[in-house]
Amino acid sequence: ALPPEMIDKTIIEEAQSGGTSHSAFLREYCAQFTDGSDSYFSAKKMEACTLKDEYPHTLIKGNNGKKYIVGIDPNMSDSPNADYFAISVMELDEETGIGILVHTYAGLGNLNNHVKYFNYIMTYFDVVMITLDNAGADIFIDTCNQSELFKAAKINIKTIDYNADAEGQDLEMQLRNAKAQYNLSDYRIAFSQVFTSSFIRKGNEYLQACIDYKKVLFASRTCSNDKFFDNVITINLPKDLIFTGDKADWSNLDFIENQDDFIYQTKKQCALVECSSTSRGMQNFDLPQHLKRGSSATRARKDNYSAFMLANWGVKSYNDIMKQTVENSTFTFAPVMF
Repeated sequence: ALPPEMIDKTIIEEAQSGGTSHSAFLREYCAQFTDGSDSYFSAKKMEACTLKDEYPHTLIKGNNGKKYIVGIDPNMSDSPNADYFAISVMELDEETGIGILVHTYAGLGNLNNHVKYFNYIMTYFDVVMITLDNAGADIFIDTCNQSELFKAAKINIKTIDYNADAEGQDLEMQLRNAKAQYNLSDYRIAFSQVFTSSFIRKGNEYLQACIDYKKVLFASRTCSNDKFFDNVITINLPKDLIFTGDKADWSNLDFIENQDDFIYQTKKQCALVECSSTSRGMQNFDLPQHLKRGSSATRARKDNYSAFMLANWGVKSYNDIMKQTVENSTFTFAPVMF
């Protein structure tokens, strides 16, 4: 459908000669899109959930008195073809229970760099809940706790036994047990989530409902507001923790602009996700096959979306757990030995 003058003559000849099939020609030389009606998450509704020159904007340091929930999609491989290691940080509005996406991270690299970045998040944000993909969660948490950075900061993260797949009375019991185990001062604030078919459906359905009814928000851009930018640019950052690998020569400005872009990338990845059903009736939430092809540098990704979905589920879990009351066992009689 492109004008002939816009396509190289040799490419046309190759397609017409039969050397390249029509579909292969389109994949190789033409832009590829997904129909907006096919996406599970509405791009239009996500834009409506995006703040415009309002608080909170993208953050590189948490605000005093605010609580933050972290979602982590870990990946231990530094192969160029591997998925990214992704983290999402959401600020909790305690009055409404709404979570606002204010900080994100995604990239390849060795595990040590990811540990450094997570140490920065734990130090610069008041984290009250951490939700991790069960695949790799134990290795990552253990590596963090054994690192010199976490030991120096006296941070030793512990996990809570919590099954989000439970329903009815079983869920109520899970929430009460989680509330009894939860201990912020002892850093017992993390739980790993197994990606069962049930949870994948629940997590995505809940995220879709939050977007549809504005129960989740996306932070406004920092660089587009002079007041926000002036407040953030002077923050003293631990450059040895966050400016690693290919970011070694970054400045604070680069980091702020990257955060603004990451919020956009998260919404873009969500807008590409499609819901399909298998022959057995199981739902699958993934990118279209034609967007998953190509090299590591050019193929579409969904790592920010996965971490965002986990963080949003963490907001729900935190609100549900905090509503529970811990019942103390009492005795109505004194035992007597005969």
